[in-house]
Amino acid sequence: PIYEKDIISPYDCRQVAKDIGATYYETSVVTMFGIRELFDNVIRAALISRRHTRFWISSLRKVQSPLLQEPYLPPKPEPPDLTLPPSSFCSDIGSLLDNPCCSDVVFLVKGILIPAHRVCLVAASPLFFDLFMMDLSAKIGDSTCKVEGVHPNMLDSIAGNNGIKSRDYKEEMSTVVMTTPGTSSWTTFTDSTPDLTAKLNLPLEGAASNIPASEVVRTPSSEDSIELLGACAPKILPSTSLFNEPSTSHCSVHSTAKFLGYPGKILDHPALASIHLQPVDNPVNGKPSIQTVVTVQQHISPVAFQVCLEYLYTGTFDQERWHNINLSELITVADALKLTSLVTLVTGVMNHDAYVNEIILKAQYMLGRTSRLRELILRKGLFSDMLIQTDDGTVASHRALLMARCDMMYAMLGGNFKESTCYEVFMPGTKHCFQALQEYLYTDQCPPMKPAECLCLIEMANFLCLPRLVALGEENIIREFNLALEKERDIQEDVINMLNVAQMHNAHQLHSWCLTFLARHFSDLHQEYMKSLRNVASEDARYLQRHRWPPTWYIKEKDYYDKEKREQDMSKRTTERKGKRKWCL
Repeated sequence: PIYEKDIISPYDCRQVAKDIGATYYETSVVTMFGIRELFDNVIRAALISRRHTRFWISSLRKVQSPLLQEPYLPPKPEPPDLTLPPSSFCSDIGSLLDNPCCSDVVFLVKGILIPAHRVCLVAASPLFFDLFMMDLSAKIGDSTCKVEGVHPNMLDSIAGNNGIKSRDYKEEMSTVVMTTPGTSSWTTFTDSTPDLTAKLNLPLEGAASNIPASEVVRTPSSEDSIELLGACAPKILPSTSLFNEPSTSHCSVHSTAKFLGYPGKILDHPALASIHLQPVDNPVNGKPSIQTVVTVQQHISPVAFQVCLEYLYTGTFDQERWHNINLSELITVADALKLTSLVTLVTGVMNHDAYVNEIILKAQYMLGRTSRLRELILRKGLFSDMLIQTDDGTVASHRALLMARCDMMYAMLGGNFKESTCYEVFMPGTKHCFQALQEYLYTDQCPPMKPAECLCLIEMANFLCLPRLVALGEENIIREFNLALEKERDIQEDVINMLNVAQMHNAHQLHSWCLTFLARHFSDLHQEYMKSLRNVASEDARYLQRHRWPPTWYIKEKDYYDKEKREQDMSKRTTERKGKRKWCL
């Protein structure tokens, strides 16, 4: 390696050349600087030396002396390239299937209970939006369907009694506060224990139970009808719904009914048989809560339904993991659940179609899900189950998404901290900043923000250990600075102020960009912002002195070149003036 002490300055080289009576030139094979100039001046020096021995040759008298070499100006340092960490959005959301924490819906598929999350399903599929927007709140205040310790508003929110019409994506959706009377504890809709059947009090066919056989909930079919307790008047859904009233050929019960004393509906759908509410004990605090139970039709296998759920969460179909699955059955189930992209993907796999591009299908699916997440879940707060209290406001949020996307949130909301049982959780920072953080956690995208606001977001992202969000914030700030430069605005003082703050919040790429920018404009900064530069850290000050443009040595060489050039021009004019002088006789 070449150390700085090993580099010889041009001044020392020039002194050596002067001692031996030579002319000093610099060359570079890498940049091709000075090579042609060197050979041209070598030829001039050779011809001048020949002129002393062949003075009668008139052409040698016109040869110029070796010219001065203008010092090499190095190019401006290029801004560093920004590197974004790879996205883990799909894997984070998919991890909710393996960890049913904060689940608020359970699918009953041939006796197997599969927990899921309404937030993910509604954002991924309009069909599940219709399903969970159903009004199950008929006679919700009846004494037969009260749960001890659960506020009636919770039942209304779970039942969908919020005045929203099915499939109406543009209607305002009100967030219902779900708390336990007399406390501020959060009521979760989850059950992470394997034996969820006992928690749900949901008897299965062939299973021993103390509940009378007349009250056992079975999947409705043409051969086996179910006896429902407390059946009430039917409620007709809007005609735009994907779920229609059951026909007499399918079942002979009303569409709105009570399952084991709780409201529910029988569905006339090829994949989903019924939906009803069920009380569950919260495994965290032991308090009662409500879960939505959806019974799947008997002809659907748990494996095929699990693959569809995985696609809804991740947007991918893992062929290696599900290589033994019946693809024809999977296509039937996906078509019943209105998963057109999955049907296209599986059909291409089954027929070995080369034109099916899985990357394009996934991009289209993720684009639609991201837009629904932003519109329904983020902006309208649909199915929110907690509140984030900031310094200047309150933001409705969803525990499942926060815990899946952030490890610190997972430890805080799902561990032994007090926030795991609180409905309202305090987070330092502004409301606008947390909303930007929430948009990243929900959509994996950073909204456009001003540099000052984005710096607060970087501070929060560094606090929550989110390196990708830090990089997105850095990219946003640099983009805003570049736009200001294009409009010829003075941002030098803003960059100086950003330098120390970026280092404090581990925004290393932004810190490197600021250093490079200051080094490129060091000559202007040195004149106008000398006081601001004194506040820069000593390490950064040394970097600026070492990488400033133009370098210090170039300024010295440029001064020497200009001085010699002036003396040479003055000598040339003197010589020309003497040549024009005539003798008078």
